[in-house]
Amino acid sequence: MLIRVRNIPLIIVLTVLYVLAFQEGVLVEPFNWVLPTLLVIVVVGILFDLSLIRQQLGIYHKHDRIRDNPTNEVPEKLEDFDIDESHSSVEVQPEIVRVEVKNYDEQSVVSKEARIYGDLLATKINRAREFTGTYNSDWKPIIVPLGDIVEGSPTPKMEMCLVPVGKFIMGSSSWKDEKPPHWQSITKPYWIARYPVTNAQWRVAVKAKAVGLPYDCELYNQSNMVDCPVVWVTLHQSLAFSEWAKCTIPTELETEYAVCGIENWTYSWGDDWMDGEYAVWQRNSGGKPNPVTTKTNGASWVGAMHLTGNVWEWQRSIYQDYPYMPDDGREKMSNNDDDVVDESYVLRGGSFFNPANRLRSANRYARQLSEGGNLNIGFRCALPV
Repeated sequence: MLIRVRNIPLIIVLTVLYVLAFQEGVLVEPFNWVLPTLLVIVVVGILFDLSLIRQQLGIYHKHDRIRDNPTNEVPEKLEDFDIDESHSSVEVQPEIVRVEVKNYDEQSVVSKEARIYGDLLATKINRAREFTGTYNSDWKPIIVPLGDIVEGSPTPKMEMCLVPVGKFIMGSSSWKDEKPPHWQSITKPYWIARYPVTNAQWRVAVKAKAVGLPYDCELYNQSNMVDCPVVWVTLHQSLAFSEWAKCTIPTELETEYAVCGIENWTYSWGDDWMDGEYAVWQRNSGGKPNPVTTKTNGASWVGAMHLTGNVWEWQRSIYQDYPYMPDDGREKMSNNDDDVVDESYVLRGGSFFNPANRLRSANRYARQLSEGGNLNIGFRCALPV
């Protein structure tokens, strides 16, 4: 109902004043039409809820949205979301789905939430399997807490981005180890972590005795670095953490696709360098890793952050020549520190220490396992669907 009950007394007062004005002869020519007209406008404005009219016209006061959601919190239940499946845009907000499905061993999770939301997430995953978009913006990011995908994960709040199937050109003609550029097909969806693993998350794993301390703890021990990527960790330590979290780490094929997408972008946000404003690199980093929640404009087409810059990230791929063939042995990985210690594995993404050409989506770097970690090397988790 548009009429506000609380405004009825005011309407009565204005009506009485209007009648008295006629009786006293106030309304005389040529102004006898002016006051009635103004009075009608005022009464209509009072009678009706102008905020509703503004909403119908698409006009919002700056406080309207705050009033609708005063805490600006993400709804906790899936039914609270109004999901528009038909609209896609480069600047689309991620669709955060809170559900429970299957654990890493493909065993059904017997819970009320799984029964309620399982079919809905299955629909989203099926959409990823059947994705046939032409542009990266055709995919609307779906971000899910790890605890809602994997039962009993010790890092349930770690957010995972769903990566759909598609084709892209891996590599480039720029550097020798990026040649030849060649087509790759992603035939199965997968999850990739929204952020690199942080010092805060690593502390949890240390407390659980799943991993040891980083080789160098200078940054790790600083209170203002808790939300920054953990560094000075080896590939095997990265694998140990991911296994503890019931995940793995991505291959360089998976990482490059999550960066460039079906449009083969040079950076996670597109082809324009944007003067480096969207990434943490050598000219704006302050000489150290930055918090993972910064540079939101640099999010990739699947919603993942800092795939371009901040820290290099360990990959589950041996550094070998292209073309990249997943079944040629390069993705063989062991978590035994005494195994293949002289193999070189791939690092991806560039870091706070590097210039722009190292932050390209096709760029790759080799590091021997025996060299261990470094100040600008971290990692992120991944998970098969």
